[in-house]
Amino acid sequence: MNHAHDGHPAAALAKFDLNLLVTLAVLLEESSVTQAAARLGRTQSAISHALVRLRSALGDPLFVRSGQTLVPTPKAESLRAPVRNLTNSFYDLWLGTTPFNPATATQHISIMASDYLQWVLIPPLIRRLRAVAPGITLEVRSPSPRALEKLSRGEVDFSLAVKLDPSPSLFSQKLFEDHFVCLVGSDHPTIKRQKDLDRAAFLTLPHALVTPLGGNAGHVDTELARTGESRQIKVLLPHFMMAPRLLQGTDLILTLPERVARLFANDEVRILNPPIPLPKLTGHLVWHERLSRDPAAVWFRNLAAQAVKDLKAS
Repeated sequence: MNHAHDGHPAAALAKFDLNLLVTLAVLLEESSVTQAAARLGRTQSAISHALVRLRSALGDPLFVRSGQTLVPTPKAESLRAPVRNLTNSFYDLWLGTTPFNPATATQHISIMASDYLQWVLIPPLIRRLRAVAPGITLEVRSPSPRALEKLSRGEVDFSLAVKLDPSPSLFSQKLFEDHFVCLVGSDHPTIKRQKDLDRAAFLTLPHALVTPLGGNAGHVDTELARTGESRQIKVLLPHFMMAPRLLQGTDLILTLPERVARLFANDEVRILNPPIPLPKLTGHLVWHERLSRDPAAVWFRNLAAQAVKDLKAS
């Protein structure tokens, strides 16, 4: 074979039919055109033609006939191990599945999530991860409006989301459901000891809204818009965890998922039922199609599904 090439070796390989390596590997094992043809599901003529091309490319007869058997030349013998290794490598690359062993894995896995989703899912996920895959590093990042771009570029592996991007390149699995409730300060000047909010008060009193990705509307506003109504949003916040601290000593109402609301219910903050029907909030694990068949990613998705079982029903 002429090993001269311009630039990258791929330039030379582009002129060589790599299928010939498969034929050579089988001929070296079978020492017979007939048996090689049967094994590869091709005609004897096709194998003979491939052998002619191999001889021309490699500048060597490769095989000489001895009765009904093909005897490899020294050149062919010298290629036996390299060709076998190459064909095995090609198989692993294109067709094989590399086993994933979490006990010895050392991957770095990154995931985006709001502080609410972090609070709900990351602790049980970490417990499972430390128990079965102590060598894996999990990096948790804040959510981004450029989630699709970050996932597609491999800047981040997964995203936890309650709202799914319609992109066909994104895949998701449902992890859990939550309900919306309202929080008010126990000293709210208008809402005394009621367990429920009436619609009129809900629409006229000021609200705080948590928007991790920005914006000035949330799930509540989407539902109100269906009936042509709106609420009075007076405070916009980027995080769930700090929001309840604003309720004591103010007339604000905060609507948020029940799993996180229960963390703050105490003598200073009360949980009330919202006066309008709100859809359930669904948490999803999201990934780009490039990770659909990756063994580590498939394992992590299963681990996330198992971690959800550790959540106590609210």
